[in-house]
Amino acid sequence: MVENIILVIVLAVTVGILWLAKRHGIVMRPEADGLEALPKELHEAELRNKNDDKIL
Repeated sequence: MVENIILVIVLAVTVGILWLAKRHGIVMRPEADGLEALPKELHEAELRNKNDDKIL
Protein backbone atom coordinates (compact mmCIF):
# COMPACT_ATOMS: atom_id res chain seq x y z
CA MET A 1 0.00 0.00 0.00
CA VAL A 2 2.75 2.44 0.96
CA GLU A 3 4.73 1.45 -2.14
CA ASN A 4 1.77 2.33 -4.35
CA ILE A 5 1.43 5.76 -2.76
CA ILE A 6 5.15 6.43 -3.25
CA LEU A 7 4.92 5.28 -6.87
CA VAL A 8 1.97 7.60 -7.56
CA ILE A 9 3.80 10.55 -5.96
CA VAL A 10 6.98 9.92 -8.00
CA LEU A 11 4.94 9.60 -11.18
CA ALA A 12 3.06 12.84 -10.45
CA VAL A 13 6.32 14.71 -9.82
CA THR A 14 7.83 13.37 -13.05
CA VAL A 15 4.80 14.37 -15.11
CA GLY A 16 4.81 17.80 -13.45
CA ILE A 17 8.45 18.39 -14.33
CA LEU A 18 7.90 17.32 -17.95
CA TRP A 19 4.82 19.54 -18.22
CA LEU A 20 6.72 22.56 -16.87
CA ALA A 21 9.61 21.93 -19.27
CA LYS A 22 7.21 21.76 -22.20
CA ARG A 23 5.36 24.88 -21.04
CA HIS A 24 8.60 26.88 -20.82
CA GLY A 25 9.91 25.53 -24.14
CA ILE A 26 12.90 23.65 -22.78
CA VAL A 27 14.24 20.81 -24.92
CA MET A 28 16.61 18.17 -23.62
CA ARG A 29 19.14 17.29 -26.30
CA PRO A 30 20.12 13.61 -26.37
CA GLU A 31 23.56 14.38 -27.86
CA ALA A 32 24.43 16.80 -25.04
CA ASP A 33 26.81 15.86 -22.25
CA GLY A 34 24.58 15.10 -19.32
CA LEU A 35 21.19 16.80 -19.20
CA GLU A 36 21.79 20.16 -20.83
CA ALA A 37 18.67 22.29 -21.10
CA LEU A 38 18.41 24.33 -24.28
CA PRO A 39 15.76 26.87 -25.29
CA LYS A 40 13.40 25.44 -27.90
CA GLU A 41 14.09 28.15 -30.49
CA LEU A 42 17.84 27.53 -30.42
CA HIS A 43 17.31 23.78 -30.65
CA GLU A 44 15.05 24.19 -33.69
CA ALA A 45 17.60 26.51 -35.34
CA GLU A 46 20.34 23.91 -34.85
CA LEU A 47 18.13 21.21 -36.38
CA ARG A 48 17.45 23.44 -39.40
CA ASN A 49 21.19 24.03 -39.85
CA LYS A 50 21.89 20.29 -39.71
CA ASN A 51 19.17 19.61 -42.29
CA ASP A 52 20.51 22.37 -44.56
CA ASP A 53 23.98 20.81 -44.43
CA LYS A 54 22.55 17.41 -45.41
CA ILE A 55 20.73 18.90 -48.40
CA LEU A 56 23.89 20.52 -49.81
